[in-house]
Amino acid sequence: VRGYGTEGNLLADESFEKNAKAAIENGLTVGAYVFSEAITIDEAIAEAELILSLVKPYDIKGPIVIDIEDIENDTGRNENLSPTELTDIVLAFCEKIKSEGYTPMIYCNIKGFLGMLEFERLEGIEKWYAYYGDELYFPYDLSIWQYTANGTVEGIKGSVDLNISFK
Repeated sequence: VRGYGTEGNLLADESFEKNAKAAIENGLTVGAYVFSEAITIDEAIAEAELILSLVKPYDIKGPIVIDIEDIENDTGRNENLSPTELTDIVLAFCEKIKSEGYTPMIYCNIKGFLGMLEFERLEGIEKWYAYYGDELYFPYDLSIWQYTANGTVEGIKGSVDLNISFK
């Protein structure tokens, strides 16, 4: 699911339903994420409500993630927010997800966690860390490590992200 696009509209991944159903039928633990571009707490809650409406029909046991990134070679809606403002938005999303009985998680790289957000305020929220190096160094508790964007999976054309879950 993608959050707010440049025109301020929520956009759901057209393949979500097909992918979620197939993954569950094949015995995979399924979670979901929102590539967020929320610039207000109300928009973050709307993103959370959208993803919650999409996952409701499925047996979702994995986390529901807010993805915060600096968009390479482009401008994101949230790039001019202060770390305090963006952290408030992330926490609002996570609180809404948790209030509905799901596990919230934050996806970022080092720039996101330590530059865009106030990391010290994220205690107790699971973290998914994107770092494409041979040796993982992240001196904080993390749940998932995304270790490459150049993986291959049989049946999928092109490169895919690969991750290791520590849970």
